[in-house]
Amino acid sequence: AGMAARLVAGQPEQINCLLNPSVWATGEFVYDNASLDDALREIGDYFKVHMSASESGRRISGKFTADNINDIAAAIEAALDIEVNVE
Repeated sequence: AGMAARLVAGQPEQINCLLNPSVWATGEFVYDNASLDDALREIGDYFKVHMSASESGRRISGKFTADNINDIAAAIEAALDIEVNVE
C-alpha cells in the first residue's frame, strides 16, 4: 500500500520505486529517512530535470511542496548543508 514502481525501458532488470506516487494529487513530496539520491531523482523526474548533490549517501526527511524546484533545492541545501545542482 502507498507504493508504486516504474519499469525503465531497455533496462528490464531495473525497477525504480517511486517514494511519492501520489505527488500529482497531493502536491507534496514526503520523505522519512529516504536516500537523498533517490529523492533527488524522483523530484527531478517530476520536474523533468536532472538533480544531483555535492555529497552522496546522505538521508533526508521532510515535506516539500511540489510548486517550485528552486525552493525545494534551497530547502534541501539549507537542511543538509550541501549544494544541490539542477540541470
